[in-house]
Parts: sequence; structure tokens; C-alpha cells
Amino acid sequence: MEAVVNQAEAVLTALEGSLEAFEQFLPSLTSLIAYYESSDWMRHYEMDEAGELPQDMARGVLAEDTVYHLIWRYHELKQNMKKLGALKETNSK
Repeated sequence: MEAVVNQAEAVLTALEGSLEAFEQFLPSLTSLIAYYESSDWMRHYEMDEAGELPQDMARGVLAEDTVYHLIWRYHELKQNMKKLGALKETNSK
């Protein structure tokens, strides 16, 4: 059980750090989602497709699949955290 205590300490510490970093990053992610769903994104995408943006300009945000998959991952993680929260409440009773 000593090993479990040591592992729990390490895992929970890492999780706390990850959750803190995520919480601090969430406003940026929310902004990205809002941009991706906006007419600005579509206009920029169309400009890129028409070759109107500089070739040396970073345009990863205009890759449809990249942003879509990030949003999907975010929603999947939210669902997993909800499930884990429900599991915790069930197990603690």
C-alpha cells in the first residue's frame, strides 16, 4: 500500500497541475472555438484558398481538421471528466 500512496501523490500532483494549466488556458481555447465558428474564420479560409495570404504566414488555424479535432478532443475530455466526477461521488457514498 505504500507504493499506492506514493503513486497517488505523484498522479494527483500531476493532475492538479494539469487542471490548473487547463483552467488558465480555457479562455484562449474558448476564443479559438468562437473564431472557428465565426464568419472571420471562413473569410480567412477563403482568402487562403484563393492564395491571398502570404505563403510564409503560419496558417495552421485555417486547417479545418486540426481545429475541429481540437474542439472534439475538448468535448470528449469534458465528458470524461463528468464521468469521473460521477464515479467519484458514487464510490464515496
